[in-house]
Amino acid sequence: MNFRLPVLLTIALAAFPQFGFGAAASAAGTRTFTDMAGHTITIPANVTRIGDIWPANNEVVVLLGAGNKLVATSTVSQSLPWIKKVSPGFERIAVPFTIGDVNLEELLKANPQVVITTTGGGKSNTSAMTAMASTINGIGIPTVTFYMTTLDELRQTVLLTGQLLGPSETKVAEEWLKYFDSRRANIRRVLSSVPAAHKPTVLHVMGVSPIRVDARDTIVDAWIQAAGGINAAKDVFGVMSTVSIEQVMNWNPDVIIVGTTEQDRQAILNSPQWRQLKAVQQGRVYVNPKGVYSWDRHDAEEALQIQWAAKTLYPDKFQSLDIVKETKDFYREFFHYSLNDDEVRSILVPHEATRY
Repeated sequence: MNFRLPVLLTIALAAFPQFGFGAAASAAGTRTFTDMAGHTITIPANVTRIGDIWPANNEVVVLLGAGNKLVATSTVSQSLPWIKKVSPGFERIAVPFTIGDVNLEELLKANPQVVITTTGGGKSNTSAMTAMASTINGIGIPTVTFYMTTLDELRQTVLLTGQLLGPSETKVAEEWLKYFDSRRANIRRVLSSVPAAHKPTVLHVMGVSPIRVDARDTIVDAWIQAAGGINAAKDVFGVMSTVSIEQVMNWNPDVIIVGTTEQDRQAILNSPQWRQLKAVQQGRVYVNPKGVYSWDRHDAEEALQIQWAAKTLYPDKFQSLDIVKETKDFYREFFHYSLNDDEVRSILVPHEATRY
């Protein structure tokens, strides 16, 4: 981490006297805000400049209509092609954040009023993110912490992000909540008669060499359950947990969803050991959609993910669900972007349309 703090602060505050939270903040007025970690901080009444360490939350900010308020982002976020398409100018945002590090000089130049951080889903990366937040707080920039390992925490993160940003963003967050809740309720209704014994087991793979899976107490586990599945790795804990091929063969999942690339999917299909699994033999190995952010991770496109997953697991029960139309409508409503047929296919079947 970049800890040249005393020297850097002296240089930065001399060169940029407008930074900090002195008279400017007082003149504009302030308010208090309580984040998901229970921290209550003082921020400007009208937040117009934010930094966001958490790549998935950058997508939430853009969805809420506040992409123009982002002044500092991460290297991961800047590598996402779709966020630049739905939020013109995103590529010009300063990039002081890398994984586990922050360039304080670049952050001060960006001059955010508040920085959004995460605990990495509530459990992982906690110490690294806490250290970064402490460093940022030390130069006079407040930080807020959001996270999500459950769908209810996802709802809370979206709503709190809106409340942090302002009234118009809060209104969009509330509209998103209505959309998410209605789709989630419909899935529950359709699957209400499916007994637990008939639910398919699902393995979510985030790497094949080594084999990494998303297990219990993760947002992936949450959407698998919401879509009517049972996480094959439910006896393992955490995101991207390393497991052996023997464990995978013992689980023998009904469905495999690959959260990485078509290359990993092909590695599974071509492996003599993986080919012994039911999911491979029955042709039920899929690459997860990837939009503004990967649908299967910690972001607002979970509203589409649960629908895609439900239809993938139960195609006969969701024949009337048009995921292409649903995706187009969602992007038009929340990202103000009209997808054409090729673009929506590039999201739903990433390996078959790489132009976008």
